This record gives sequence, structure tokens and C-alpha cells, in this order.
Amino acid sequence: MKAITNNGKKQRRTKTIHGKRIDAEREEKIMIGELAKQPSKFTNQMKLHDFFQYWLDNFANEHLAPKTVFEYTKLFKRIDAALGHKALDKIEPRYLLLFYANLKEAPRLDGRPGGLGENSVRKHHVFLHLLLEKAKRWGFIYINPADNVDSPTFHYRNNKKILNLSELNRFMCLLDGEPLKHR
Repeated sequence: MKAITNNGKKQRRTKTIHGKRIDAEREEKIMIGELAKQPSKFTNQMKLHDFFQYWLDNFANEHLAPKTVFEYTKLFKRIDAALGHKALDKIEPRYLLLFYANLKEAPRLDGRPGGLGENSVRKHHVFLHLLLEKAKRWGFIYINPADNVDSPTFHYRNNKKILNLSELNRFMCLLDGEPLKHR
């Protein structure tokens, strides 16, 4: 198990477990929990807003398409307003749940009535999970708080009328009589 110390160097912690693999996995989870509780000067200074900029500079601009980076930046505006001031290691699942609940009631940017739809809330969760997972992989945090939050539900609604076979045949016959530009 690796941890970043205050001077930025990696420190490896090991422990020998005699027994079964499940015992070793249980011990590993305990060690991760203990490490997560220890304050680290490096992670306490890194806010979510700062990490997003770090992620953009060191990963996104090189590895993602420009349109994807643009969409993620749009999504992060709302995340930044709600959670950007929090230190990475201080973000808890309860804050994420509250954020998702507030998103459902937030006004839409296009001016239409109502709050954000289920799919929009889910997109925020997916991006926030991706961002925090990258922070975990890079050693800024030990546990991704978004892992402990269920993805917001999304129900696909198809309100389009689908023609049956006889209606489709009638439609095709009617098209034959129309000008070419309408076919």
C-alpha cells in the first residue's frame, strides 16, 4: 500500500497476514481506513476546484476530445459552486447526496420551467465519480466517496408513437404521391 507523505515522496506500508486471502483483504480495508483518517498536509491543501484544474492540465487536455473536455467543464460549474471549496479528503457521501437532491430542484439554464432532469443529475454523478476516482488513483485521497453513493436513477421515457405494420404500409404509399423533396 502506497501513501504520499508531507514531503511528496511515496511511502510504502506493508503488513504480513497469515491465513486466507479474505483475511488479507479485510486487513487491507482496515489499513486504508486508518490511513484515510490520518491528516495529510498535501491533501488538506488541495480543494476540489484546484484538483479539477490539475486534472484538466495533466490529464484531460491530453487524453480527451475537446468536446468532452468542454462538456465536463460545463458540468463542473455546478459541482464547483456546491463542492469546489471542500478539501478532497473532506468530501463525504452525505455531501454528494445533498448535492444531487439540490440539483433536482436547481433551475434549468435554458430557462424552461422545472428542475434538472434525472439524466442531467446522473451525468453530474458520473463525472464527479470519474474525477474523484482519478484523485484516488493519483494518491490524493484513499477512498472515493462517490463509491458509497448509488447513482441517481434514470428512467428512459419514449413518448414517440411507433407505427404498426399496416400504418407503415399506408405511410409509404402516401409518400409515393408526394414531391421528391418531401420523401
